[in-house]
Amino acid sequence: MPVGLENAYFGEEQLVITLDVGNTFSSVSIAHLEFGQIPTIRTVTRYPGGHASSRTPSSIAYDLKERPRAYGAETLEASVVSRAKTEGWVVVTGFKAQMKPAPSDGEVTQSAKSRKLSKKPKPERSATNLTIPSSPSTLSLNSLSQSTTSSGYPLLSRSLIPDQLIDAYGEYLDGDWVVPPISSNGKKMARYEGPVLKLIYADHIKHLVACARAWFAETTPQGEDVFVRLWPTCTFIIPHPADWGSAETDVLRDAMQLARLVPAEPLFQPHRLVFLKETAAIVYFARAHAGVAGQNWATSQQPFVLCDTAEVGTSVIGYKVVALSPLLKLQPYDPLSKLPVGARTVTQAFQTFITKKLSKSKFRNAENVTVAVQEFERLIKPKFGSHEENFEIRLLGDATDLGANIVNGFLTLKGVDIEDVFQPTIAAILARVSAVASLGEAKAIVVAGGFGESPYLQRRLRETFEPRGISIIIPEIPTHNAVSEGAARFYLTHTIQPRQLQVDFGVSSAVDWSSNWEKGMDRPIFTSVDGKRFILGKWTAVAGKNSRISSDTVFRKTYNMKYVLDSGEEPNFKLELWTHDPASEPETNGWMTNLEGKPYPNFTSIGEVAADLRTLVEEAMHKGTSNSKAKKWVQLDVQLLLYVGAESLQACVAWTEKGVERRGPPLSIKNASFF
Repeated sequence: MPVGLENAYFGEEQLVITLDVGNTFSSVSIAHLEFGQIPTIRTVTRYPGGHASSRTPSSIAYDLKERPRAYGAETLEASVVSRAKTEGWVVVTGFKAQMKPAPSDGEVTQSAKSRKLSKKPKPERSATNLTIPSSPSTLSLNSLSQSTTSSGYPLLSRSLIPDQLIDAYGEYLDGDWVVPPISSNGKKMARYEGPVLKLIYADHIKHLVACARAWFAETTPQGEDVFVRLWPTCTFIIPHPADWGSAETDVLRDAMQLARLVPAEPLFQPHRLVFLKETAAIVYFARAHAGVAGQNWATSQQPFVLCDTAEVGTSVIGYKVVALSPLLKLQPYDPLSKLPVGARTVTQAFQTFITKKLSKSKFRNAENVTVAVQEFERLIKPKFGSHEENFEIRLLGDATDLGANIVNGFLTLKGVDIEDVFQPTIAAILARVSAVASLGEAKAIVVAGGFGESPYLQRRLRETFEPRGISIIIPEIPTHNAVSEGAARFYLTHTIQPRQLQVDFGVSSAVDWSSNWEKGMDRPIFTSVDGKRFILGKWTAVAGKNSRISSDTVFRKTYNMKYVLDSGEEPNFKLELWTHDPASEPETNGWMTNLEGKPYPNFTSIGEVAADLRTLVEEAMHKGTSNSKAKKWVQLDVQLLLYVGAESLQACVAWTEKGVERRGPPLSIKNASFF
């Protein structure tokens, strides 16, 4: 079972949206923060153009006027592909890698060209008004709704996360990066350079938020109303690679403003846009979903290695745990290293293998190679775990070629051949992980990313490292959404802290005269209907300062009220609630009022609670809880309650009738300085 968030939220109702823009796929998580409730992180599971899925392809089809015409899975539809070829659209993919391209031999001139193109003037869309992206089903270009404004804050130029978690490695780049202008048929288009990276991010993020809005409206009671109402204060979290710095996050911030998701300067609000390292997000996800096997890792202070292996690459970083309490704090002991291997290099190796295998068979055409690669990705790559396994894939046609192990169109692939396809990629990952683990004497390896779910990779990791006493930590659920959910967990864990009362809450009460009277005391004295004498003005705390509060917290104080039956007054119970800081002056020696019966200045009234107790009087009379035969009065047992309500702390009078607790009207306590 996942480890849940521990602390209830005690602020204004709010939405927190996490946008994980991956190089191949993107995902979105939403947390609806409500007063007094422990937040729940939910992942969007519906996007246009595809089946129910928790992620969508990171791709956009642009026409020649730089207008986005299709997003995500829509760009793969036959009608979109056909129109893109006919009209010369640019289908942009892999744009995240362009933010900070990894240097490689022969690519120096390409970087220089990209930098030059990024400086060419292009008309930018206005980012004046803050808007909510429309639902994808009705989304049109630049469709706008519900403009809002916000108060101004200084410009945010760096992450809000503590320094030890945001250190970036490597050089920062200046300027935007342009996705190479490639059409859907793979040919370069000389007449169109393609949109600048900032514009691509703006369009993609705006689409993700529109999808999140539609999904939230469909899956949440009054979801559309809630989303629109909370939109002006919505907080966005954008995780990013560990080696990105201010140059890259500046592009993301500009994209958010260009998409009109957050206000532009001078109205920009720093607290509404948070940048967070993907590695920290993955650690928090793994911590929540590691299961019993991972509990020792999650609670120890030993170094560990994070191996995030995805479609187009693998990132490896070594961490040491700086602190476990009150919050988990990490610091890298070895810089992030990126390997150009992952799920895609395995597929490329298989394509090379199958092309050679079919080249001398009856199936030696490009169409069969394409089909074989598709079947490998669908059936073999996600399942392969051992060289002892053999697989069959269907090719085009029903011919037989025994020399190529093809019978009636079915090709049999030996496990040893599949293992050879995996081997170069796995060897590179194991070598780097081993080097980082040895450097920091790591005791655990946390595995994440889409390719991290490969049974073969997991088996090789265990065979390599478990004999060395290094645990392999693999989340119990798929890690497709590890970054979006983990980033939300990190943010909420760091921002929602345990809450404590900052003052005493209590009432002025009457105490027994015989045990509280002191020589020379000159205080008001009250005589009850049963002849007992009481001194008025004693301070009684219902809930003390520093008392921890949670969603199920209820403080109770019981009172015995004696109601005179022939008094002519309605049986209403009223009580004034006060706050007091016990560390404040003057010292009152436990009394709330002075000798004149007036409250001391360091006691503050916050309101009155009341209740109509007529039905309780009737029940008490039938039970005989009165003064013997005369029945001049009845005793009513009531309680003063202080508890966490739907929108604030609340207080009320409570009593029991026929075994059922009943409550009077609540008093809302909205002063946030009290807790």
